[in-house]
Amino acid sequence: MVASADQLATSAGLAIFAQGGNAVDAAIATNAAIAVTGPHLCGMGGDLFALIHIDDPSNLAAPGETFALNASGRAGSGADAAALRSEGFGEMPFKDAGTLLHFHYPNTWNHYLSDTVTLFRILPVSPQETLVTTKWLVHKDAVEGVDYDLKRLTEVWTMTNDEDRHVVEQNQLGINSPAYEPGPYSDLQESGVIQFVDWYADTMTRRLTGRGMIAAE
Repeated sequence: MVASADQLATSAGLAIFAQGGNAVDAAIATNAAIAVTGPHLCGMGGDLFALIHIDDPSNLAAPGETFALNASGRAGSGADAAALRSEGFGEMPFKDAGTLLHFHYPNTWNHYLSDTVTLFRILPVSPQETLVTTKWLVHKDAVEGVDYDLKRLTEVWTMTNDEDRHVVEQNQLGINSPAYEPGPYSDLQESGVIQFVDWYADTMTRRLTGRGMIAAE
């Protein structure tokens, strides 16, 4: 069994099991996939806490060995407060800044961090064209190359947008096919699309039925 916050990541873990991998292999694959599908949730340099049980393959009747793994991040032995301050690290005004995601359907979402903000917008411009805009905000006094690295700031979502573009373009080609037949939306993966369709239909119904109807001959 594999459980994660993303269906694609879960599928990656299941695929490892299908190829003969063990639970550790599946966990690594799942985490690596989430680093792409949900980079705000985890990453290759994130912390890890695990309870692992290993059987003796030569004697499966034996109880095996269970151990705990604490791979949480620790400060380097040479780090001290003065060294960190000299690198530009200061004190947060509060200790639980965390991260905040704000979705505004049908076409925007915003990711707020303590030092940057990512703004994402999709704007339909024709039946088969959509304008995708991603903006990264930093403090007005932040200096590029000193307070932030432009490549590191933008590369994840630049790559993600390009991958999404390819998926959407291929999907549109399928929809344009004469053999295409529309089906139901997925409650698991397309809830945002469902909400958009419901919002659009409700808005159009209210606007159209709220106007006076004029008969013409």
